[in-house]
Amino acid sequence: MRIITIIILSSMILTAQPGKARGGYYGWSDQLNLTTEQIMEINTLRTEYMKERMSARADVASLRLDLRQLMIAEDPNQRKIEAQLKKIHTKEAAIEDVWVQHRLNIRAQLTEEQRVLYDSKPMMGRGGNGRGNGRGYGRGGYNAFDGSCPNGRRGNMNW
Repeated sequence: MRIITIIILSSMILTAQPGKARGGYYGWSDQLNLTTEQIMEINTLRTEYMKERMSARADVASLRLDLRQLMIAEDPNQRKIEAQLKKIHTKEAAIEDVWVQHRLNIRAQLTEEQRVLYDSKPMMGRGGNGRGNGRGYGRGGYNAFDGSCPNGRRGNMNW
């Protein structure tokens, strides 16, 4: 099994084509006909946004670990659990606020024609698929500890 995995990964690496990434920020830069200056500014904004988002997501993961400890305690304290959930929800709302501000910052860099196209795309800049943070099995999916994953499958906590 290990050999098969290595062969598959090797073939994927060997057949990978260099070039622009599809979706996300690089896939739509051509569609919007961005200038070099706009691309540089949006990349700067994106870097700042990603740093803030990564830090906040790490905070949420830590809060979830603390919640897990509260949940599996010998005698779970419901008030502490609810308070921890409130902290998690507050931090998750802050992440959403950061995303909205990031989107507005990008829009501010665009011309009127570019804004029309940007706004017509389904949530451009949010993972590139326009579906937001739907619940799936991968990153941002079902929580490994709350039992929300069907069939008992364990997800990850990166949401």
